[in-house]
Amino acid sequence: MKKVGFYLILSFTTYLLGQFLWFLTVIFEKPIFGDKNLETFFLILVYTFFSVFGIISAIKLYKTEN
Repeated sequence: MKKVGFYLILSFTTYLLGQFLWFLTVIFEKPIFGDKNLETFFLILVYTFFSVFGIISAIKLYKTEN
């Protein structure tokens, strides 16, 4: 159960990071990293990590319940 909690915390931390970066991109006109494509790629990467960690935690939680 400790690993499930770790992956859930990691998942929601990456989600919070993605939301914070997305908020900054909306507020500021200029791209944060200097290039709009790099900024978009980084946001996609953060949300992909969020979904992967969420899937891992869901699978581990399912296995501990059965």
